[in-house]
Amino acid sequence: MISNLRNILKDQHSRQSTQRLTFRLPNLADRSVLVDLYEAENLDAPAVVYVHGGAWVMGDRRDHSRRLTALQDRGITVASIDYSLATVASYPAQGEEINATAAWLRATGRSSIVAMGASAGAHLAALSAFSSPHSYAGFVGLFGRYDLGAAARALVPAPGLPIPAEILHAAPSAASKLSHDERLALLAGVPVDQLTEEVLARISPYNILSKEGPRLLLMHGTSDGVVDYRHAERLRDRAEQFGVECNLVLVHGANHEDHAFEEPWAMDQIASFIHSSHNPNLRSTTWKPTSSLSERDRQVSRLPRS
Repeated sequence: MISNLRNILKDQHSRQSTQRLTFRLPNLADRSVLVDLYEAENLDAPAVVYVHGGAWVMGDRRDHSRRLTALQDRGITVASIDYSLATVASYPAQGEEINATAAWLRATGRSSIVAMGASAGAHLAALSAFSSPHSYAGFVGLFGRYDLGAAARALVPAPGLPIPAEILHAAPSAASKLSHDERLALLAGVPVDQLTEEVLARISPYNILSKEGPRLLLMHGTSDGVVDYRHAERLRDRAEQFGVECNLVLVHGANHEDHAFEEPWAMDQIASFIHSSHNPNLRSTTWKPTSSLSERDRQVSRLPRS
């Protein structure tokens, strides 16, 4: 089947290299993964497995597609997946599906894979990348929560920061009414009263990262009303302990799922990181924000700070 899919991809290239494809991929046991493929023109382009947000219980692969087409326009193939929501299956089902998609991309000729996700998707993508570090050339996390334990729970957004309208006005559902602990319990596969620190540590990227981890790019808004930006700083500090390269871009004034993360300067930053993960010769010793930042009155910092 893999060889047939590769022939399909080549055929699509001969007709329209930017056509969006959807595959139902064979996976473990009786599960399958739906993938929207945003294919770059170059078959040897770097590839991304993109994991959507939604508090582990909502959302789908079509969320924020503008972000994905922007990467495609910058020469990157993106596979955006529908993973098993926590209301359907507990972890590690989601990680198995992310890794199966990465394996499929490699089998179709993609030699360099970056795991990328937003919000809860950043958490799941990090779990996969840190658990299988040799399978990924890099990790890109947008406004993610990387430590689910008690120490990180103290990192709450400042009072008065608004919840984004996208979340406030989402269609009500049984999943959306679950508490944070109820969602975590579903993800961990335990009752809420058994959600111990040991259980949370097993599903916290912060605890899984090691010196073998892939290079990281973290982007987070300083006015995030859902996940405080210090979660990203904490993972940066953890990466430093292991000597893992970590670039942290703080977007001052940006909220959770802010449009700032889809602006050209932000997509340029992400694409540059992905391309340099694919080709180390492209890496620079400095991380330079684009000129549009000053025009937008936004500040971007590369950490660790000097």
